[in-house]
Amino acid sequence: TPDGSAPFRHELMHALSFGLWGQPAQPEAWVVEGLGTLAPGRCGPFSLHQLAAALADEGRLVPLDTLLQYTYANTDDVVIYAESASFLAFVLERYGPAVLRQLWQQSLTPTAANLGTTPETLEAAWRARLAAIPVADRYVDWNHVRTRGCE
Repeated sequence: TPDGSAPFRHELMHALSFGLWGQPAQPEAWVVEGLGTLAPGRCGPFSLHQLAAALADEGRLVPLDTLLQYTYANTDDVVIYAESASFLAFVLERYGPAVLRQLWQQSLTPTAANLGTTPETLEAAWRARLAAIPVADRYVDWNHVRTRGCE
């Protein structure tokens, strides 16, 4: 956050996930930050899916295979954190918390295979979930998100 304070639930989720689940599978940054951003459940007045739908409308939602290559140095953190959190929220809604742990420990492709699907099919279903959000609910004040964070 701009004042330097760490959002508590986000950072607590990092400590818990590493402590309980161990090191994440590679690549790790998207799932680490996505899970941290998922912890508060919202980003101020905006749902995580609202954030991703707004990114899609703005042409800034990256393909899932690009998201998986995220490193802390190569992209806009707000986009990646919001997109990762929305995707993980979708997985949580559809499959439950055990699959989040599996994603953490095994990565996306093996987890999708264990579910009898593919990453591409999961991505298409997630994007369909975002597309179903009414247009009136897709506005996000990105300045609010950047200055207040998701806590």
